[in-house]
Amino acid sequence: MKKMIKASILCAAVAMVVASGCSKFSSNTNQTTAAEAAADAAADVQTESYADESSITLGEYKKIPVQVTKRDVTDADVDAQINQVLTANPNYVEVDREAQDGDTVTIDYKGTINGEEFSGGSAEGYLLVLGSHSFIDGFEDGVVGMKAGENKDLNLKFPDGYGNKDLAGKDVVFNVTLQKVTEKKDAELNDEFVQKVAPDAKTVDGYKAQIRKSLEDQAAQSRKSEMDQQILQSLVDSSTIVLGKEEVEKAFNSYLIRTTQQAQQYGIDFDTYASYMGTNADGLRKRLRAQAENTVKSRLVLGEVAAKENLKAEDSDRQALASMYGFDNIDALKESNTDASDEDIDKDALNMKVMTFLEENADVTEVEPTQAAAEESSAADESKADGESSEETTAAQ
Repeated sequence: MKKMIKASILCAAVAMVVASGCSKFSSNTNQTTAAEAAADAAADVQTESYADESSITLGEYKKIPVQVTKRDVTDADVDAQINQVLTANPNYVEVDREAQDGDTVTIDYKGTINGEEFSGGSAEGYLLVLGSHSFIDGFEDGVVGMKAGENKDLNLKFPDGYGNKDLAGKDVVFNVTLQKVTEKKDAELNDEFVQKVAPDAKTVDGYKAQIRKSLEDQAAQSRKSEMDQQILQSLVDSSTIVLGKEEVEKAFNSYLIRTTQQAQQYGIDFDTYASYMGTNADGLRKRLRAQAENTVKSRLVLGEVAAKENLKAEDSDRQALASMYGFDNIDALKESNTDASDEDIDKDALNMKVMTFLEENADVTEVEPTQAAAEESSAADESKADGESSEETTAAQ
């Protein structure tokens, strides 16, 4: 199955500064319709004041101070991850006893009103978790206590407020035959379980090693994301940047089209989508414009670092880009993303190369998780105090 890329390297590496969906590595389904709807959504946006062209005076980009949280994968971490998998994959064992809450039963049932069957009231081989409240009141309680092979009539009544008005408030008889009762039991960590959930691991020891490697990869990715966010934010803040109208509007329209596409996929309009995001249409447009501005700023600083260091996208960089997205080679990446040009791919490969350069030249300090949490709490308190002080000053004025 081909993998659809949702965001460019610029986006993935610097999620705090640049939101997802920066490059052309995304689905173009319904793009024309979305573009038309986005144009309507953009019609109400007041164009911000920008320069004719973007320009930048780059800040210091070497020895950028970065503080990352130390992440060591412990045996306890591995055990916790395995326990989650065990919990998510219980065993279901057929038992010869009366059904009880929590059991999964296989039943045949036929519902009749005044002796006549009704649409949607019958099924065979239906799997029902007792206690799930999947049926009307009294149905599951009536099945509790039955044994495999037993047949029973349940005399019930649809609630007055039932969704189907033709059935609401009516008496109904369900004839139920219980085929079997299965009991959920905790899974055990053994080679048999491993071969079910991770065949490549083969044994318990192999599975533990696989889980540890996965957690270490996640920790490394989290560390990289933490670094990249701080590096890029610091570089943007220390640089003098003038935004050009054309670049910002192009990025803004791209975000607007993709947001409109997402709304269409859910079958809702832009205003409704905005409400789901906790804002209104104008508020969402402002967010998208802010993202567009950050995207342009990030492109400018990365491009300027590339120019100063004479960094260019090479075949090894393109291969690294393909590998990061799970492709064997750059041709496979292009085949899966036909709307991405060679220029798009080179830009993303170069952005990744520049970020690696900045990481290698950063002044990195590792802190223990407890220290990082304490500093975050302190920073939050200071921010809150600043806000309260500002409110008091305003009130006094």
